[in-house]
Amino acid sequence: MLQESFKNDEPIGSPQICYRLFIDPARRNTVMEYPVLQKHRRVAANARERRRMHGLNRAFDELRSVIPSQDNEKKLSKYDTLQMAQIYIAELSELMNALSYASRREKSSDQCVIFEGACVSSASP
Repeated sequence: MLQESFKNDEPIGSPQICYRLFIDPARRNTVMEYPVLQKHRRVAANARERRRMHGLNRAFDELRSVIPSQDNEKKLSKYDTLQMAQIYIAELSELMNALSYASRREKSSDQCVIFEGACVSSASP
C-alpha cells in the first residue's frame, strides 16, 4: 500500500483537519482522518457531556431545595428526589382539589335563601 501524508504546520491542540490519503486500488482515494482530529472531537464531546451533567445536577439540587424532606443532613439521591417530588406533587394536587371543593361548597351555601328553616338555592324557582 502506497501512502502520501498531508499535514498542516499548526500546533496539535488546534482544531485543524489532517488527512491521510491512501492510494490503494481496493480503496481508491479513500480519505482517513488522523487520530488528532478524532481526539479533538472526543475532547469536545466530553466537554459537552460535562456541561450537560453539571446542568442536570444543578436542576436536581434546585428540586431538592423545594421538596420537604425528613432528613435535612443527608442529601437525597436522584432517584429518591424524583420519588419525593412525585409524592409531593400528588399531595399538593389533593390539597388543591380539597380547597377547590371547599370553596365551591362555601360559595353554594352563600347563595342559599333560608325558607322555613331550610336552605333553598336562589337559582331554583
